[in-house]
Amino acid sequence: MARRRSLPSLMEISKEIGVSAATISRVMNGRPGISQKTRKVVLGALEARGFPSKMLAQGASPLPAENATVAYAISSELSARLEAGDAFYGRHLFAVQSACSAAGIYPLLFNYEEDLTPEGNLACVAEGRVFGVIAEWVEPEVVEKLRHHVPMVLFNSLREQEGIDCVIPDVPYVAREQMRMLYDLGHRSIACFRNLPSGWQSNAYWGEFWLQTVKMGLPFSPEYFEPIRFSEHGEKKAIDEFLDRVLKAKYPPTAIVTADFYAGYLMEQCAARGFPVPEKMSVIGFDDRGLDAPVPLTSYRQDFRVMAREALRALLDRRLHPDLPTRVIEVRGKMIPRASVAPPRQ
Repeated sequence: MARRRSLPSLMEISKEIGVSAATISRVMNGRPGISQKTRKVVLGALEARGFPSKMLAQGASPLPAENATVAYAISSELSARLEAGDAFYGRHLFAVQSACSAAGIYPLLFNYEEDLTPEGNLACVAEGRVFGVIAEWVEPEVVEKLRHHVPMVLFNSLREQEGIDCVIPDVPYVAREQMRMLYDLGHRSIACFRNLPSGWQSNAYWGEFWLQTVKMGLPFSPEYFEPIRFSEHGEKKAIDEFLDRVLKAKYPPTAIVTADFYAGYLMEQCAARGFPVPEKMSVIGFDDRGLDAPVPLTSYRQDFRVMAREALRALLDRRLHPDLPTRVIEVRGKMIPRASVAPPRQ
């Protein structure tokens, strides 16, 4: 998959020239109500940024003239989490809504499993109510069906399907940032607790964790790299087995990198084994979910606002250029320091 895009988004151009994305779309569609001065500025900016003159003259636009609506398609499980007030996935929804609003587009949230037609399509697509879909946790067969009918981008998901762009967190960057923070504080024995082998995110994280261990010249403890396998709700047993193994290694860890979801129980069990956080063990999470933990958790926060803007940009790109190479767009966030990380005890 290529990691590039063709034309700048309307949102980027909007910010640069000081008019709304909706105004740019109206100019491209040849619609009334725009002053000649504004129209000239917009057309000049579009041509300068690579939009073909022929396309502009014909009024072609990444936004449809009548139906500027994008569907945000989610699974039943994700829908249930949102209904239960899950703040982490609420950030996803808010980010998509904000990106659409800034571009003058109406977002339509729906549970795709409740919107499927007998033919396996989406009713909102079959009825022409949306011009594109941003999808999260959608089954591959549905994605395959949809891509033949409407531009589609996967949000926070990675699948190699022709013509489907993916916007994901830059997971290797996360691992580098976590390990660099610990290394700079003096940690030299760093372990990782994440499911392995698992999905694309954990596998990508583990790959970079191994690479950074070598690059930083950290002591290589085989106990750190044994596969960690567990199913849903099996993480507590896996954490117990992991700690019993790594704390007996030749070089016991002074720090552990993990995901937020596991950090609370991990901290509790470190303390139970005589390694309280942060006095004798530092812990860094991934996702910044705001979950309860014995000690406020240092964590890496994904930038869903930027991810949503990139997803919308990719959708508009593909509307203009359906034959673009399939792309993976990786977005970086930032570390949020809290009390769970400290220099190793001498």
